[in-house]
Amino acid sequence: MIGGKKSQSRREFLKLAGSTAAAVGPFFLVPERSRAQQRTLKIAHWAHFLPEYNQWFDKEYAVEWGKQHNTKVQVETIAVEDVMSRATAEVSAGRGHDIFMFPWPPAQFGQHAIDHTELYQAVATRHGNVNRIGHKSTFDPVSKKYFAFADSWVPAPFNYYLDFWSEVNTPFGPIHYDGLRSGGSRLRAKLGIPCGLAFGPTLEGNITLHTLLHAFGGRVLDANGNVSIRKSYGTITALKYAKALYQDAGTPDQLTWASSGNAVAMQAKRTSCTVGAISLFPVFLVVPLNSESVPLCLERP
Repeated sequence: MIGGKKSQSRREFLKLAGSTAAAVGPFFLVPERSRAQQRTLKIAHWAHFLPEYNQWFDKEYAVEWGKQHNTKVQVETIAVEDVMSRATAEVSAGRGHDIFMFPWPPAQFGQHAIDHTELYQAVATRHGNVNRIGHKSTFDPVSKKYFAFADSWVPAPFNYYLDFWSEVNTPFGPIHYDGLRSGGSRLRAKLGIPCGLAFGPTLEGNITLHTLLHAFGGRVLDANGNVSIRKSYGTITALKYAKALYQDAGTPDQLTWASSGNAVAMQAKRTSCTVGAISLFPVFLVVPLNSESVPLCLERP
């Protein structure tokens, strides 16, 4: 029972869950079993890179929401690198959390979750329709269903050190991908400082891959929802560029960094640049100007 009512329809539950959606993201998935009436709402969310967010969500927002809806909210924080294995284990066991939050679109778990269309509809009445990125990130074009809900999206700008790039006569940093490869090569040769894009099997590595795919016109699915990643000229070009960038300006560490490894290397000034979203800005906003990291959106050559 939620909110003190004797019975609660699935639609009503989703509307209540929608109230939580405005703060949890960027993606969360509601398993099938959450359709049942319940007094307890179990939420799993990834450990945010800003600890203050975890404190606010776990100790303030979730508690207050639970009081308003006569629901005991249990929140468990999971390390980013453990999210996939934990979600897989819960699916295999057929039990676990009612809401599972991911820092990426969890398409592979779609068949084990409810259709989130009603959730989008409930939130739309209060906050408007989801934008194009949120729609494409959570909509299955084959089943015509939403496998998760995206409450927000975060740009992942290119960050670089002015002092490093000034050493290779690029005081304003690279302005396109050709400049990133050639300038990064000269910088590594002169200072021993490599380019710091993440290439490993992590969230940051996935961001690097999709950034390059988008920049060079590659895609995973075509307009009809068919897998086209092996057939696209843009995809092949993007992968060739990634290989060249790694060989000319990279470091073997890029292939083995754990989650946020690129941000850690950047903060230690062991790399000259990287693609990052929320992990770097809180740090570099207080770095002196003579050691400044600057966000930049690269253009295709």
